Amino acid sequence: MEDWGQFIWTVAASSAGTTALLAAAAWLFKGQISHWLNKDLEAAKAQHQRDLEAYKVSLIAATERSKAEQELKKTGALRVIDMKFSAYTALYKATLGLYADVMSEAESASSEKTLDECTRLRARAETLKEAVFGASVFLDADQYRLLGNYRSLVAKAILHCLPGKEPPDDDYALDIEFRDAEIKVDDMIRELVENMQSLD
Repeated sequence: MEDWGQFIWTVAASSAGTTALLAAAAWLFKGQISHWLNKDLEAAKAQHQRDLEAYKVSLIAATERSKAEQELKKTGALRVIDMKFSAYTALYKATLGLYADVMSEAESASSEKTLDECTRLRARAETLKEAVFGASVFLDADQYRLLGNYRSLVAKAILHCLPGKEPPDDDYALDIEFRDAEIKVDDMIRELVENMQSLD
């Protein structure tokens, strides 16, 4: 029986020793496992922080790129508006008083007509041509046709401004047609400028 007691004692002592050893090992490994988990958690946090910073940088870059594109579009639109305004201004200046200027010379007596005056009027007609071509990109087909008809009437009237050329003998038909065309052209230019102002 003593053997049994000693056996139980041995088993209990070894179980207690094993338990104590296992408890000590568990406590040591718990610290190590906790250390490993904390290390992995910190690495995951650091990676997440780097990813978040990279995402922030990409958002800032995308925002700046978008702002730059908008600014470029705005600058382009302002440039087009400036070109339109310049074209309309040139057209206005080229047509301003052209009817009265040309017809007063065309209807004057043939002995009063000079080559210098005819040359000056041809220069005005050339300025009109350049202004029409400069504005043509901003005009619709009807507006361009109206200006083409107006230029034809200017050219026809200037033929009567040559030295020695008699005034038009068609009962003022050219005069009336030219005057009406200039009124339509003036109205068209006014409408174009008003349409630009309505963009505000």
